[in-house]
Amino acid sequence: MFGPFTVDRFANFNNRKLLRYNSKFWNPESEAVDCFTKNWEGENNWLVPPIRLIVSSIKHLLNCKAYGVLVVPNWPSAVFWPMLFDENL
Repeated sequence: MFGPFTVDRFANFNNRKLLRYNSKFWNPESEAVDCFTKNWEGENNWLVPPIRLIVSSIKHLLNCKAYGVLVVPNWPSAVFWPMLFDENL
């Protein structure tokens, strides 16, 4: 429905979902170490960040004017929740 995706931004060689991926540490075939050093614009990004990086992922996605799917836990009391959902709607 939202794909095809072009880059898996938070992956490693063993759990990547796409041929193109970014990893936290050097991995064979990884396009980048630290996905935040890349411009995400022009890509359909698959984003499943660690919880501590969700806010940074949202900000980077907006700053790059990029598209993608962000997978997050259903956690209404989390800091990132108001960035994703307007409770007044």
